[in-house]
Amino acid sequence: MSAPSRGPAIGGLILAGGQNRRMGGRPKAALRDSAGVRFLDRIASALLACRSDGLLAVSCDVPLVTPELFSFLLSFRDRGWPAWAVEDRTGRLHPLCGVYMKDCLPLLLSQLEQGCRRVTQFFYSAGGQVVSLADTSIPDTALSNINTPEDWNRLSSSGNI
Repeated sequence: MSAPSRGPAIGGLILAGGQNRRMGGRPKAALRDSAGVRFLDRIASALLACRSDGLLAVSCDVPLVTPELFSFLLSFRDRGWPAWAVEDRTGRLHPLCGVYMKDCLPLLLSQLEQGCRRVTQFFYSAGGQVVSLADTSIPDTALSNINTPEDWNRLSSSGNI
């Protein structure tokens, strides 16, 4: 007898990109070669290269993500969705904390060719599903985003990191 299926295989992707303008030009991550590359381009490249059925993608500027948040996202992998991402308790979607399956790759490549560079726009056009933290014990602070030196100072002084 074979072991029960756990659903599609999901790899991991830490996204670093952009031009770091809000950080005064200082890189948010050690992956400095990513400056100027858009997140959708990174997701597409990673999906093309990965051996898994999809990728759990998270932006490098959310330092308080937790294993529980990743487990929560992975709990939806047997739904057959092309993509899904977290919504916090204020109703804000975090498309750079979500899962993107290879099924959405043809549409992603097509939209990139057409000039689409907005992750949220792609997410919804691909049939992305929103999964809310509302009924979980995962705090919204797990999605705290660091975009400016002030954000970093505020988070550092809070004692959370």
